Parts: sequence; structure tokens; C-alpha cells
Amino acid sequence: MTLADETWIAIFTKNRGGNDYLDFFPQEVRYPPEWASKWQAWVTALKQLKQGKGSGDKTIEAFTKLDSSLKQLAREKLANAMRTITELEQKKELLDKDLAEPARTQLRTTIKTALFGNPTKTRANVQKADAFKTITCNSASTCCEDDVPTTKATTVTATITCLCAKEASDGVDGACGFTALPSNTWTKGSNPADAVLTELLTFCPKAPASQLLGTRLRHVLDQLKSSVRIKSGSGYIGEFKSTNCDTTNAQGLCVKYIGYTGEAGKGFNDITWASSLLELADKLISRDEAAAAAAAIDRQIAAEYSKAMGIVTEVEATARALKHNANAIPEAKQTTKVPETDQTCEKKGTGTACKEGCKVEGEGDNKKCIKDPDYKPKQAEETKEDDKPTNTTTSNSFVINRAPLLLAFFLIG
Repeated sequence: MTLADETWIAIFTKNRGGNDYLDFFPQEVRYPPEWASKWQAWVTALKQLKQGKGSGDKTIEAFTKLDSSLKQLAREKLANAMRTITELEQKKELLDKDLAEPARTQLRTTIKTALFGNPTKTRANVQKADAFKTITCNSASTCCEDDVPTTKATTVTATITCLCAKEASDGVDGACGFTALPSNTWTKGSNPADAVLTELLTFCPKAPASQLLGTRLRHVLDQLKSSVRIKSGSGYIGEFKSTNCDTTNAQGLCVKYIGYTGEAGKGFNDITWASSLLELADKLISRDEAAAAAAAIDRQIAAEYSKAMGIVTEVEATARALKHNANAIPEAKQTTKVPETDQTCEKKGTGTACKEGCKVEGEGDNKKCIKDPDYKPKQAEETKEDDKPTNTTTSNSFVINRAPLLLAFFLIG
């Protein structure tokens, strides 16, 4: 807009002039339909210019000093630059959806639900009813044995409890490598007390206050997926020995997934907590990739803006180069001269005219002008100043040479 002429600016006003702008694209006027998406941005730019923003810009000042032909070239070149910038901005807009997901509130809710079964709970107050999502879970073997898709051990807390809790009479001390042994035990024939769950979670290290990376989360989930062992039509996470996962030394500290095959509908993605975390990991990875792509586009846009701000200088430099070439001395023209003969020389007489291919020979009455066989003509003289081209303009002039201009600028059709 800073380089637009008044005729162009006038179409954005209600009365073809003044400061009363058409804020919305006028449907009744047959303007190109692609203007509709750009109209408000153009009007906003005009209003900012009217308010004096950017009025001291050196580029604008330099533009006003160009002659009309150079102004047009600058406009056309700037139009190309702005098209490139607009295309880059549109590419960045396509990344907005991935950049916006997951929202911070969604991220916290998804993680806490996967961990505890309830987004309002923490490792300090999660209960059995949150972690194990069914009333039929009333013993170690029933709580830690599930179908796929899962309905019982639907959380990370439930899975940790099945893998790490010590059974009251036949348990394994330090099954998960705890340096200090848990004081609460799980009697296999009953529900786990809430204290069993919360105590086990105290042994889990707290994550540092840093951004959760999708690739890191996906890596952990992939490792867990690869740890699932399939035996006799069931899949097992943890240590399985025989029959079921009842937290005893004889049977196993594990979660048993009946019908687990590893295939779609019967695989790792059908474990409730794993499914939600895998989906979250995919969104985080998409967001990280989109952020990297957006940053690269921002760098491209900044470079294009920098080039656009130098367009006036570039046009002036091109004009000076073309003018210099136009004013250069043309190549010397060769003149064609008819060779002298004895007859042509004789007509010159024996005076001073007998030269340049002729010479005087003899004395007295025998003196005559004849052809000089040893004469070598001088190089042709350079053309005079009057032979210079005259196809130039006046102020800030340069030769209107169409071919170089077409090569130097991408002109608008």
C-alpha cells in the first residue's frame, strides 16, 4: 500500500476519496473474487498509513523520487515480492491447527486421566475406584486380568499397582526395584486399599518442569509396547509365571490382557491409558514439527521483507547500469575507401593533394602524381558524437531497452 497510487487507494473509500473506508468487501462491485480475502488487510494498512505509521520510511521517500517509469517497475517488482510473502503466510496458516493442539488444559486433562482415571486426582489422593474402572475388580486376579479393549486396569496407576504391589502372604519384596520396601500390602482376595496405590506412586520420580516432547513420550510407549509378551492367546505386561496375575510369587506381578494379539482391535492401542497417551504423543509430535516448519517460514518471510525493502535501491541501480551502457561510446565504424590508381592520382596534380595513396614522382616538367604502391591506409576514424543513440528519457533517465527490463523484473501480466 505504501507504493500504491491514488487511483488504486480510492477504490477502498466510499466516495472514491477521503478517509471514509469500505471496511468490508463490496459484493455489489465486480472486483476480482480473490480480493475478498485480502480486502480487510488492505484497508487496515491504509488506515495505518493515514495515521502516520511508517511516514518516515526511507523506502517510501526514495520511491517518491523515482520517475514514473521507474515507479512502475518498483511497483511490479514489489507486487511479486508481496505475492511470495502472502503465499508463505498462507502456508503458515495451514499449520495453525497443529500448533494449537493440544491446548494446555487438554494436555493436563489427558495426562491426569491416563495416570489416575480422574483429572482432579493426584498421586497423593488417587483411589482404587479411580484407577480400576469396574466394580467387578475385587481381588488381585480380577483387577489385574482384563479384556481388550480394557475395562478394569484402565490407568497407569492400576498397571503400576498390578506390577509392583506386594501380596500380603506370598508377595515379592522390591518387585519394581524400590530401594525402600512399601509398607502397605495387597491381600490378593480383596480390593487394594487406596494406600497401596498412593504409596507405590511415591516411588515414581517427579518429572522436571520442562516441555513434554512428543517424540520422548512416543519412545516410552513404544518400549512398553515391545515389552508385551503374548502367550496362549493373552498378552502380558510385567512378570508372568502361571495362570493369572494375582501379585503372588507363584503366579505373577503383571497385567493379563485376554485376547491380545497385537493386531488392530486387540493390541496395545486398545489399552485405555496407552490409547490416550499415544494419541497425545501424535499431537505433540505434529505440534513440534509444525513449530519447526513455522519457524522456517518466519525466516523466509523475514528474508522476503528485507528484499522488498531494497527494491527501490535495486531499481535505481539497474537504471544506472542501463544508462551507463547506453552512454558508452559505440564501436568504431569501418569506412570503405576506393583504392587509388595512377589515373585517380594524376587528377590530384602534383601539389599538396597528392597524398594518401598517391605520391609525386620526377622533377621539373616530368613531375607527376602517381599511385603509391607502399601506402598503408590509417585505421578508420571513430564515429563522431552525433552518432550516439538518442533513445533516452530526461530526469533519472535510462535507455528504454525492453529485453533487459524483461530479464531484470518479473512483470505483471
